[in-house]
Amino acid sequence: WPILWPLQCMLASPHCVCVFVHVGQSCGHCNACWPTLIVSGHQVFATARRQKALDDLHASLTESARNRMIVRSMDVLDVEAHRSAVQECLQAFGGLDVMVPNAGLGRFENMATASLDDWHTMVDVNIKGVLNTTHLCLPALIESRGLIVNIGSVASRNVFPNRGGYCAT
Repeated sequence: WPILWPLQCMLASPHCVCVFVHVGQSCGHCNACWPTLIVSGHQVFATARRQKALDDLHASLTESARNRMIVRSMDVLDVEAHRSAVQECLQAFGGLDVMVPNAGLGRFENMATASLDDWHTMVDVNIKGVLNTTHLCLPALIESRGLIVNIGSVASRNVFPNRGGYCAT
């Protein structure tokens, strides 16, 4: 996975302790990342909408690795739940060094017949979700001189049939 290389380089620093990996953790790119982070000894606070998927991922770890990972189900559009998750991360791990705002979803339909509500949902999650995560984590990241690792889809550079709304986000 292309994201592994930059994360491994950044996390090689002994000063990097806690990573806040955000939504999308139950599938997609970050599924390839968090095991590497945990095995490397980093603490990970992971969130997603689907609690069962998070629980299954967490259960697949060794006991010592599970002690370095906290999982929480939440929606990136619920600002209060989001704020609570960031505070829990800071209290549990004592700070925040890296944030990966990987929230995203796609609705793939012909643009002429697609639901406008689906487009609005994609904009809300794929853009506002990242902005919410960044805004709420930024004070802790400034304090720790931490990093933000933004993930982009290949759809941001390429257009695919029936994916116009998604490509725009």
